[in-house]
This record gives sequence, C-alpha cells and structure tokens, in this order.
Amino acid sequence: MSGQNPKLLLELRPQARSDIKDILKYTTQRWGAQQRSRYKKLIERCLDSIAANPLPRSKKEDAIADYYRRHVDGKGRHFVYYRLLEDRVLVVRILHDSMDVDRHLEDEAETEMEE
Repeated sequence: MSGQNPKLLLELRPQARSDIKDILKYTTQRWGAQQRSRYKKLIERCLDSIAANPLPRSKKEDAIADYYRRHVDGKGRHFVYYRLLEDRVLVVRILHDSMDVDRHLEDEAETEMEE
C-alpha cells in the first residue's frame, strides 16, 4: 500500500460515545431499526475517514476554535468535532447542525481541563 498514510488511532471521548448512543436511539425511535443501521454505518465510515485522513477535505471542514469538524456523509445533519493530537485523533463531540456548537465545545473543553 505505497503512498497511503497509516491510520491514526481514533479515541472517542465519553461524551462523543454518548452522542452516538443518543443519535442512534433517536434514529430508531423516529425512523426505525433499518435507518438506525444505515446511519450507524455512515457514522462509522466518517470516523474511519477521519482516522485515515484527519485534515480537512474542504473549506466547509475548517477548524473551529481548537477543533476540526467533518460532516457525517449522506443525508445526515451531524458533524464530528475532533482534535488532532501528535499520536491520535481525539473525537470530542458529534453534534446536530441545529445545536449551539460553541456552547457544547466549551463544555467539553472545561471537562478536559478538569481531568
């Protein structure tokens, strides 16, 4: 596999794991198990893509504060917010596009500082 960069380790903060759980629960309740399965695959594909190529692919994925973001492909309205560290990618939140991103990322930054 010449020419390919190795994937970075992908670490999900507890809140990011909780976000995924909540997103999938809501998807099941609203659109059913089949859609949940499809959306779960889209989220997994997005996370895999970030691990393989963490730098933004376009202007829409510019850094926000100290975070990068990547859209969950398809018809999804969620964005993955992450930080690029020396040896890994730290996924901090997965947020719906209607959410107050600054507030949620600020809350996450405070949690990181407490640890």
